Amino acid sequence: PETMVIPLPSNIGIERWAQWGIADLVLQEISLREGQANDALHVVRVNLANKAVLFHTMVRSAKSQARSTRAWARVHSVDKVLHLSTQIYSQCHKQLIKLGAEGLLNKYQPLKKADLKATTVVADLNSHGQRNSMLAWFWPLDVEGDSTSNDWMNEFYRVHWLRTLALRDRWAEELLLVGREMIWAVGFFIHKSQQWLGRMQAANGTQTVRHHCYAARQAQIYLRLSQHSQDSFDRTKGVAEVVE
Repeated sequence: PETMVIPLPSNIGIERWAQWGIADLVLQEISLREGQANDALHVVRVNLANKAVLFHTMVRSAKSQARSTRAWARVHSVDKVLHLSTQIYSQCHKQLIKLGAEGLLNKYQPLKKADLKATTVVADLNSHGQRNSMLAWFWPLDVEGDSTSNDWMNEFYRVHWLRTLALRDRWAEELLLVGREMIWAVGFFIHKSQQWLGRMQAANGTQTVRHHCYAARQAQIYLRLSQHSQDSFDRTKGVAEVVE
């Protein structure tokens, strides 16, 4: 029975839908496949969160070979569930493609190996390499039951929400500072140009011609730097406004 192909529209083929008069069943199967995808993704998310916690509470804290073996056995057990759920989702995704569910395919994307990497943020808030890391595409999806079935899921979402908020605030601060640094850079070049102009004028009566020429050259260099930087910053701001 496990290997028997169920005669659903996705297994029959588009050409036979009209011949057999079962086109109305396509929408029903799409609805069933959507529920199946949600169930599979729910299991994937819960077990990814559990895997991250297992690494922190059992694997890393294991002080003996026996405890380490038991900890890794738990991790491998979670991996088996993840592998099965991933296969179920991948098969469901293929069937949605056959059914032509374009709207759902924009929401339910293919699962990649990188998407199934357990995050270490919940287990270790100070772990390296997590500053700009982003959650996989399926984490923001609204799947009913995630937050009510597991307390660790609540913690998982809370921590990542706070990380995303901090990341947004940090980039907003960086954007503000970059604008200020543009102004400061142009002002610095103008200041240096005026400084060398003053030295050039002071060299008229007291210094040699070579000092006068060198000061004039330096003043011109900094003036060009200020103009070039101002033009570059103006072009950059224009591109940023178009992107926004």
